[in-house]
Amino acid sequence: MEQQQHHLKMVIIGLGQCGGNFANEFARQGYKAVALNTSTTDLKDLDAIPNDNRLHIGLSGRNGAGKDRRLGQKSVVAHKDRILDRVRKLAHGADVLLLAAGMGGGTGSNLADLIGMLSPLGIPLSCLVTIPTESESGITKVNAVYGLNSVVRSKLANLIIIDNNKILKIFPEASISDFYKRANQLVVRTLAEFNSTGDEMKSMSIRSFDSEDFRKVFLSGGVVVFGASSVRVDDRITEDTLLGKLKQIWDSSGLLAEGFDYTTASLAAVILYAPSQVLERSSATIFEKLNETIKKITQGAAVYTGIYQMKEPGPVKIFTMLGRLSLPNRIINLMSQAAIEGEHLAQKVKRKIPTLDLTEIESMEFFFEDAPAFDEKTAMHISRADEVASWMKDPDKELRIKAVSALMDASGPQASATVISLLNDPDEEVRLEAAKVLRKISLNENASPQEGNA
Repeated sequence: MEQQQHHLKMVIIGLGQCGGNFANEFARQGYKAVALNTSTTDLKDLDAIPNDNRLHIGLSGRNGAGKDRRLGQKSVVAHKDRILDRVRKLAHGADVLLLAAGMGGGTGSNLADLIGMLSPLGIPLSCLVTIPTESESGITKVNAVYGLNSVVRSKLANLIIIDNNKILKIFPEASISDFYKRANQLVVRTLAEFNSTGDEMKSMSIRSFDSEDFRKVFLSGGVVVFGASSVRVDDRITEDTLLGKLKQIWDSSGLLAEGFDYTTASLAAVILYAPSQVLERSSATIFEKLNETIKKITQGAAVYTGIYQMKEPGPVKIFTMLGRLSLPNRIINLMSQAAIEGEHLAQKVKRKIPTLDLTEIESMEFFFEDAPAFDEKTAMHISRADEVASWMKDPDKELRIKAVSALMDASGPQASATVISLLNDPDEEVRLEAAKVLRKISLNENASPQEGNA
């Protein structure tokens, strides 16, 4: 699809994993897109987006944000210049920048920071965000509430809210690999078709819904819901048939969040495609009556309409959009869940791991690693005695003489017995030295009591 066929020339900027996947799907539909992510793992699979438009914005040494919105914020802010440089190159001539992100993630929940960066470009900003399922964690829900509130407080052309809780209802049998892919395709293709009404289908305009009409409703500020549906009509279109289908689309809104107060809508759009035979049998007053009914339901919204005659047979197709709505009840429910689950989780995170009471076992000892202590002097004496004992057995008489001499200042029975054993040494010099030392030991022993009594 060529970009010039669209009512509005949109450039898509995806932040985080969810936003990147949306940007990739828009790129498949012919839109210019850039993906920003703190995770290189998520970026590499975005095959419809050129490599130059896949920007890794993680901090040095980090891959991803781990649901930590503060870490994600630091990452987004740190790469402001790179982001602005890339977006400026793509945004030339754009009517709107559509920013996409998942509000529950650590990266995507900082979409408001990206809005602040891009606002000075002077191009209207539209935001497409997702909110988490009821089964997701308290961290994810708290991130989503913080992120969404920051986005709502920003100056935006519109806000589109996708409810991940509804994916399970619409695609209950989807495989794990196709689950989010099919959901993204549904949202992106519906919006892409709406942005191409009058060009996308082989049709002839009876009442035109032109680009300026689309701009007014789509960029009306506040929350926008849109959808499309087919109706099998064999005879003619009635007001009841159209109104019933419109309310069904508004109430369910495909994957968009639900629970809106229709009276807050300021603008509405209804575009009808029908085969020639159906239009020929239908009253010209249908749309006038339908407009009056929509004005009553919305309490005065301006209604933009379009009627197109299909050149080939087929079911009647209806596109509709409501603009400038207030936040839906689903967001109020999400806030309540985030408050309860988030507080419970925060308390668990703060809780200290309890220690054990070891009173009953603290006195128990099973192994004694420390031998009886002895001083350095004692250790030296033991080492010296071992050395002397080895000399006494040595074949070298000089070492045996040295051994006897080493006992010169010794005393006590053990020293005397050791020296006496050497009186029988085969070498005469050793025997003489042993006799001399033995006399000295005797003198030492006789002198000890006298010194003790002095």
